[in-house]
Amino acid sequence: MSSDTPIRVLVAGLGNMGRSHALAYARNPGFEIAALVNRSDVALPAELAGHAIRRSFEDALAGEKPDAVAIATYGATSGQALAGVVGPLIEVPVLVALVYVALALRPRFFPASGDRARR
Repeated sequence: MSSDTPIRVLVAGLGNMGRSHALAYARNPGFEIAALVNRSDVALPAELAGHAIRRSFEDALAGEKPDAVAIATYGATSGQALAGVVGPLIEVPVLVALVYVALALRPRFFPASGDRARR
């Protein structure tokens, strides 16, 4: 993707925050709206009226193949929101714990390197 090619973004969720994000993308020449996804019909501002609202997040991803996705959904019933937070909430703490384990075991497996690291 060259710097003059707009980033194609899919916006999931068209509540207040989702509409705000979609409008910001529509007004920014560096972005192009690839698709809008919402579970129900919502009134769209005039700037977004030319875009159809897709019902299925997965179908929109597969069909449009966006460069980026803005997930602006709320609640535990939203699969998109859950998918967007599971990584940071689970993977990051696990990786931090593994770093602490590796640091604690370093002197046992690399006794000389532990002394150099403290100097």
